[in-house]
Amino acid sequence: MSKRRNLLDSVEKKKEIIEQTIVEEARSKLNRALEETVTQSDPESNDGAPQRPIKDPNLPLRGRPPKRLKVEEHQYHQTYVMKLFDRSVDLAKFREDCPLYALCRAWIMNQPRAKTGKFRVPNVYIADRVETNDIAKGVKDGIIKEIPVMPAPIPDTDVALLPELLQCQKDSNKNNIKLVYNLNKPPVDRKSLMKQNLKRWRDIRQQWNAHSKEREKRYQPSMDILDAIFRP
Repeated sequence: MSKRRNLLDSVEKKKEIIEQTIVEEARSKLNRALEETVTQSDPESNDGAPQRPIKDPNLPLRGRPPKRLKVEEHQYHQTYVMKLFDRSVDLAKFREDCPLYALCRAWIMNQPRAKTGKFRVPNVYIADRVETNDIAKGVKDGIIKEIPVMPAPIPDTDVALLPELLQCQKDSNKNNIKLVYNLNKPPVDRKSLMKQNLKRWRDIRQQWNAHSKEREKRYQPSMDILDAIFRP
């Protein structure tokens, strides 16, 4: 035990000595830096030396035009380009609290090297809202490159919001529950119950899918345009 204590004491003493030396070195460096600062700022030591005027860093240098200065200011620009599908956007141009709309707009423009707010507008035909019949064909043919407004959906039809109930759903109403059971009759096994429920669930799902397709026919013009853009 005594040897172990002696070892611990020696280790602690070494740590204290190392810390003291580090502190002393830091203090000596600080003192030297302060002495150099005082020496440079002492007016008596610089009486014989000519004083140079302090130059404004904002003023342009001699022999360097202002245009070149502007180019050099933007020469070192850190970029963080993110590529999603077939388009890219430079995220380093936007702040953290930037709205999502601006990011999406820059991603749609697909010009990560362009400056913020100075995107090149392509010289192409822009689709109008009135020409909804030819937009999808124009996109496929490469005539239309930009669609600022999607076509409006077809006016609401007579299709209900929810599908009509199946006969099995109507029969399973709470008012049609049979509370009188025949105890002499054997109970239904698990396989039969699963088979009945699977058939019921399958029929309900098919009913909902068919009804959803009927409801989505209102947006068929927009779907055709999206298919023409993303499914060439």
